[in-house]
Amino acid sequence: MTPAPHNSQSGLQKQQMIDAKPLLVARDMPLMQVIDLLINSQSTLETYVVMVEAEMPVGIFSTREIISFVAAGNRLDQACVADIPSQPTTVVAETDLGDPLSTLSRLYQQPAHHLIIVDAQQSPLGIVTPTTVQQALQPANLLKLHRVADKMTTQIPYALGTASALQISQLMAEHQMNWVVIVDNLAPQELTPIGIVTIPSLLRSLARRLDLQHLPARSLMRIPLFCLSPSDSLWLAYEQMQQQEETALVVTDPAGKLLGLLTQAAVLQALAPAAIYKAARSLRQSLKQLEVEKVDILQNRNSELERLVRARTEKLEEQAKCDRLLASTTLRIHQSLNLQEILFTTVSEVQQLLQTDRTIIYQLEPTGGGAVVVEAVKPGLTPMQGEWIQDAVFEQDWVEAYRSGRIQALDDVYQAGLSECHIEMLARFQVRASLIVPILSGNHLWGLLVAHHCSQPRRWHNWEVSLLEQLVQQVGIAIQQANLHQQVQTELAERRRVEAELAQIFTLCPDMICVVNLEGYFKRLNPAFTQHLGYTPTDLVDQSFLSFVYPDDRAGTQAELARLAAGELTGYFENRYRCQDGSYKWLAWTAAPDDSGKGLFYAIARDITEQKAATIRQEEMNEELERQVEARTASWRQVTDQLLIEIGERNRVELALQQAKDQLQAVLDAVPGLVSWVSADLRYLGVNRHIAASFNLPAENFIGQPLGFLNHNTVFEQFVQGFFASSATTTSQEVTFGLEGTPRSYLMAAQKYDQDQAAVLIGIDISDRKQIEASLQESEVKFRNLVEQTNDWVWEVDQCLTFTYVNPRVEEITGYSPNEILSRRIVELMPADEAIRFTTVVGHFIACQEAFSQLETTILRKTGQPIVLEISGVPMLDASGNLQGYRGITRDISDRKQVELNIRKALTKEKELNELKTRFITMASHEFRTPLTTILVSAESLERYHSRWTEDKIANCLRRMQVAVKHMNGLLNDVLIVGKAEAGKLEFQPTLLNLVEFCTDLVEEVQIGNHQSNQIQFASNGDRDDVYIDEKLLRHIIVNLLGNAIKYSPANTPITFELMLQEQQIVLQIRDQGIGIPAADQKKLFESFHRASNVGNISGTGLGLAIVKRAVEAHQGSITIASEVGMGTTVSVLLPRLKTGQHSDSQAMFVDREFADEA
Repeated sequence: MTPAPHNSQSGLQKQQMIDAKPLLVARDMPLMQVIDLLINSQSTLETYVVMVEAEMPVGIFSTREIISFVAAGNRLDQACVADIPSQPTTVVAETDLGDPLSTLSRLYQQPAHHLIIVDAQQSPLGIVTPTTVQQALQPANLLKLHRVADKMTTQIPYALGTASALQISQLMAEHQMNWVVIVDNLAPQELTPIGIVTIPSLLRSLARRLDLQHLPARSLMRIPLFCLSPSDSLWLAYEQMQQQEETALVVTDPAGKLLGLLTQAAVLQALAPAAIYKAARSLRQSLKQLEVEKVDILQNRNSELERLVRARTEKLEEQAKCDRLLASTTLRIHQSLNLQEILFTTVSEVQQLLQTDRTIIYQLEPTGGGAVVVEAVKPGLTPMQGEWIQDAVFEQDWVEAYRSGRIQALDDVYQAGLSECHIEMLARFQVRASLIVPILSGNHLWGLLVAHHCSQPRRWHNWEVSLLEQLVQQVGIAIQQANLHQQVQTELAERRRVEAELAQIFTLCPDMICVVNLEGYFKRLNPAFTQHLGYTPTDLVDQSFLSFVYPDDRAGTQAELARLAAGELTGYFENRYRCQDGSYKWLAWTAAPDDSGKGLFYAIARDITEQKAATIRQEEMNEELERQVEARTASWRQVTDQLLIEIGERNRVELALQQAKDQLQAVLDAVPGLVSWVSADLRYLGVNRHIAASFNLPAENFIGQPLGFLNHNTVFEQFVQGFFASSATTTSQEVTFGLEGTPRSYLMAAQKYDQDQAAVLIGIDISDRKQIEASLQESEVKFRNLVEQTNDWVWEVDQCLTFTYVNPRVEEITGYSPNEILSRRIVELMPADEAIRFTTVVGHFIACQEAFSQLETTILRKTGQPIVLEISGVPMLDASGNLQGYRGITRDISDRKQVELNIRKALTKEKELNELKTRFITMASHEFRTPLTTILVSAESLERYHSRWTEDKIANCLRRMQVAVKHMNGLLNDVLIVGKAEAGKLEFQPTLLNLVEFCTDLVEEVQIGNHQSNQIQFASNGDRDDVYIDEKLLRHIIVNLLGNAIKYSPANTPITFELMLQEQQIVLQIRDQGIGIPAADQKKLFESFHRASNVGNISGTGLGLAIVKRAVEAHQGSITIASEVGMGTTVSVLLPRLKTGQHSDSQAMFVDREFADEA
């Protein structure tokens, strides 16, 4: 029975793997006899010797063990096989031997890479080594996939040529190698190999009984030396090993310097199962790639062009996507003034956009170090938020670089040269790659935006770096705005605190305090009015101030009100005021107008009824004393008693005055400002507690002292001195001076009293307010500069889409100035249909109070030119959440749209060119094949039969070859003419020509070559004067038109050629009765290589009419074709007739047109 092919193949591979001629020796055989047997085997491979007893294997050793035995100093003439150390033996029955791959794997698992194969009777059949498996595998394709550099070893024993053979054997034994490379010197970097000594060379020396100790290595080395390059394939190395009968080859660099050694065992490693499977996968991929490369060249070109267009389109789309994402992220950042929300939005957007494992913002502290304030991190990674990080190396080496705007992109932190402590910190958070961009707030390094990739190294792209760089600019602006917003909120809180304190003073003050408008009506009153007059504040609000004044006091009171209305300060006046019970009380008023422009004035009233009563009583007492004196009737006791009463009453009045003074002092001490009383000679009369506390002195120490007795503040002194020197009774001014060494700004108010011999001065510290105002102004200027310098159109509209603000960029985009745009609606700039569509789309967002992004629309510039815009906007809401309008940016994307259109046009043009090339290749392969075949056949026939042919037959053969050559030459000329015309290099050189004679000769020339017997009927009319015309181009026009008429007309049919010489133009008309041209083909007649669909087997190139068209255009003429299928075709050519001297102008016009076409 015939065995299966598979089993037959398997058996053949087994036979190829087994070395059936191993050297079998007995244990007592002399070693020199073994060496002789090895030399006679003429094997250059590593040979194994099998020791047998009773025909059964008991041990095995290789030639390497023999060399090691000699290197150890042992004598060979007294040694036998049993003296050689035997390797572990592995015996395998032939039936148990597997396929080459499994056998190779089994060999590499053995301590010694060999298997002894035995038959059923345990007799040795042979051995299997990696070398024999290699022969069975036929590894050509596998070895071609690997390079020498992949398998060579750099641990090479080497020696000089003067070394002894014994030293060489010792090197082999020491390194467990079968080879030693002989070099010309021992410099490590300058090793140049000149030969190689192998174990067979040493064995031959031993077989000849040579003394190895005195035998130079140069006499044993193999020359010439064949060297490999690291880039050579292992298959080349294998072939060289077979050809050179070597088991190792030297590897050198281009300069011939020793790099390594490639052994046969290393080559076999490429045949390991894992390597073979990997190579098989590589081969399958290579086969697939070869199948792909079989595609036609033109299709590959089209695919490449389409790929380039797609790549460019994808790049534009990616850029547009980045722009949209940047704009969207920027809008989201600027929608909030909460710093924490801004930072969280930033890291979340960056993590989603770049697909990073972690994104953080690290804020630097002025004192050093910093903390991770916000983080977006994937689950499973160690969070960093709240981590305090302080690195002295970082602060020393990187802070200044980041402050200068440096960006650090680390693809692999372990390959970036970072310090060990820095790497340890990054490893704690699983960081493998990082992208760090500084966040600058003005000129201040606020912190860092950091993107981490933790799973593996990552290459950061330029667009990612550019995107984060643009994003941190917006983050920096947002941080400034948030900080400024926080400052404003702090100022407002402080202002509310001060107002609350003033309100408390207003409520608790024992004197009556009120606010009155210029018309004299109460607007606000403190509770003291109820205590003194009995009215509640509600009773007096919106009541006339004068209506409660005693009639006799109204004129004086009204005069004081007039002074207040005029903006003057009124120091002090008195009147009687009606109480709720109808009685009147004396009040002392101090009033001042409100300089904020609100039309109000403030007044403080003190009840002086008791003082007035005391004064009246004193006057009555004085009158009584005078009467008593005049009467001289009262006794001295009564006078004394009366005086005591008066003294007591005066003491009581003085005590009341002192209490009132103390109350006023308490009020002034509670005022959060500088209050002092100064005499005209510039000395203190008193100060409030705030001034005293500023100098850490009691208030009493100031009384009587000059103004500058502590700090010699000339600014304050000059202000007071100037006030006393002026005639004004009141004044106010902003001044800057320092109480404690630090300059502060104060709003000073002063008012004279005591007949202008004293003044009260009040100073309110406005330094913080001035600083905040300056910061607000600076921030506003920066923001406005940013808005006005941006390339986009920034705008604000109200609920009706009417512009309320636009930046100057609007004029560059629309042509309208900002003043022309303001108060206009955006839809007024759009075409009518686009305005309706845009209103509908935006109306939905307005109704939902939602932001919109990247809306595309078209508006008309001031010149009427349409442009395409991309609009994004966010709603503006008031404190109650009501929509006030929209704020956004608009970008002109007309250029981007035009680029997209140009790309589509270029793709269409490229496809047309590919179609044109395809038609050219088809035409060339057809039109050139026939004449070339004719020339080839004629030449071969002439060469073979010229001796037997007659002269006529040889002449006919040569004539056919000439006709074919002329046909090919004509085709090449046609292609060249079309190429010149396409390149704009078709020359127009008019000369003086007799057109009638030229056409007559040309008709005769064409008629001679006419093999269809078509009669050409030529006629001319008009004058016969010579004309200026390009003779060469005219020949192309007439010959091609007559040739087409003959080619596409039935035999023996007439062809009419009419020449009409008119005053302004020349008319050429050729008419035939041929097959005609289908209407569908007439639109493409003048395209290169295009032929009508009804030409059938009629030969042609499709270039004739294309050449005629370009020659006519060179004359600035025109051509028309009238044709009907089956009826014939009429071609009319009109050429302008040039007068004498005009040909140079005509030529110049043609050159100009050519230049314009190229432009």
